[in-house]
Amino acid sequence: MSSDTLPLTEEDILALASPQGFERGLDYFESGALFDARRVGNALHARCEGSGYAPYRLSAQLGTNGVLSTHCTCPYDWGGICKHRVALLLAWVHTPEVFDRVAPVDERLVDMSREDLIALIEEMLRREPDLERLLDLPLRPDEETKVDTDAVRRQIRSGLLAEYPEPAKIAFELAAVADMADRLGAVGNWTAMGDLYHLILSEIIPYYEQLYDEDGDISSELQRCAEGPGACLEAGNPPPETRRLWLQALLDAEFKDIEIGGVDLAYPAGDVLIAHATDAEWAPLEERIREKIAGLTGEHTGWQRDALVGLLTERLDRTGRGDEVSALIFELGSKEKQVFELVRQGRTSEAIAVAAGSFADLPGLVIRFADALVEAGEVGEAVKYVTGQLESRHGYSYRSWLADRAGERRDPETALDLRLSLFHQRSNLENYLRLRDAARALDRWEQMRQDLVENLEAVGRWDLLVEIALEEGEVQKALEYLPRDRWGSHELKVARAAESVEPQAACEIYNRRIERLIAARGRSNYREAAGFLKRVKALSEVPGAGIGWEPYLADLRRRHARLPAFKDELDRAGL
Repeated sequence: MSSDTLPLTEEDILALASPQGFERGLDYFESGALFDARRVGNALHARCEGSGYAPYRLSAQLGTNGVLSTHCTCPYDWGGICKHRVALLLAWVHTPEVFDRVAPVDERLVDMSREDLIALIEEMLRREPDLERLLDLPLRPDEETKVDTDAVRRQIRSGLLAEYPEPAKIAFELAAVADMADRLGAVGNWTAMGDLYHLILSEIIPYYEQLYDEDGDISSELQRCAEGPGACLEAGNPPPETRRLWLQALLDAEFKDIEIGGVDLAYPAGDVLIAHATDAEWAPLEERIREKIAGLTGEHTGWQRDALVGLLTERLDRTGRGDEVSALIFELGSKEKQVFELVRQGRTSEAIAVAAGSFADLPGLVIRFADALVEAGEVGEAVKYVTGQLESRHGYSYRSWLADRAGERRDPETALDLRLSLFHQRSNLENYLRLRDAARALDRWEQMRQDLVENLEAVGRWDLLVEIALEEGEVQKALEYLPRDRWGSHELKVARAAESVEPQAACEIYNRRIERLIAARGRSNYREAAGFLKRVKALSEVPGAGIGWEPYLADLRRRHARLPAFKDELDRAGL
């Protein structure tokens, strides 16, 4: 783009970030956390202070229609761009003059002599000694490129061997190696590509639990490295020993994932393993899996056992030996797995007998088993089984299941009794609505509703009464109940419902919320208060509302004249 300006607005940034991310980014921008801001062509670059071991590096590529792409070295990955990128874009909107104009790197290097380039690299290495490892790596590989695996191993271990390993820094190094592997694959160097993926897996997997990868940065890179060997095995022709090493690394990754509880670490290692191992290669892998199963002890290893057995059964299915699956489950599977296999085979009595002794005090498993019985056509046996569990401490869950089944079986009397019991056990809106449906099916709702409301009023369940009134469209009742609800958790819902029928009452609720937000201080609270003020202004324009907007706003500004940030938010909102 030749223009000196790259168009961008706050609205554009809001569309890219979550509301919380935008507010936090605004705080970062206003606090001066950004530094070293540069514009290189149509790209913005800066660094930003954060919670990491070093400032985060961030960038944004702009175009005629706004933001084309953004990047930040922070681990944020929860929806929308991070607060650091928000701060960068806000800086361009409000203070573009702080960005130094810098020519693109290729333009600045093209006229430099060989001696100057060497001197520049030496100076860069003096400032960042770790970059020296790049001299041993193939930056522009071809089909014949040989990778120095020792050099790559040193790069990977540079983060692992730090006194305080930083997951974000380790993930950054892994990403650089994985990117190199992708470049090798792009030129058809499949063996070198697979070797790099194998190297990452074999170096990281044994230490993964010690790395505190809370944000999943390292896991994301391991997933790339678990998926990659599949393409290498399919497109390339690596030597047998190389294939064996790759497959062993994939199995180690699957073992580690199962060991730590199934967090999809290095997914889809197991799928790649099962799909690409030959029968001869699978035999030693199966032996290792069976040894792993045999080594499991303790009452809390059932999930691990079934996950490992799942690898074996999936392989049988994949290779056309599905008829052997059942025998394998009864040989190696957990009691849970065996019970569901018995149901699948129609051996209901045996399944119930085993479940009665194995599933006690496990409500999720009890319900899953009952659902399996229903799916197998054994509805009566399922109801009988769950009914037998009602006296346990999980009776609420079982009553809810029985109520659902009663509705399906066209047994309205039982369904109503169970729904009433559930409502008395847990009085909430969901149970109220389910009870209403059950009572209406028997034409008993009107009297029952009156009794329920009177009981709720007697025990002071004003919060639930507010919810019920709103759900049933009784706004006046909701306004009547609201002052007695000391928590006020539904006041905004009441206000919105009242806007069309009682605008003055809605404004009173908004005004109380506005005053609380102002008293709490803070720009984000002032911004939220301004949003409610916009609603009050709109309601004041409703004919006959009787709301004096101008005097109200003037009084608000006067009483809070010593809060410049509040005034600024009012101005931003056009109030």
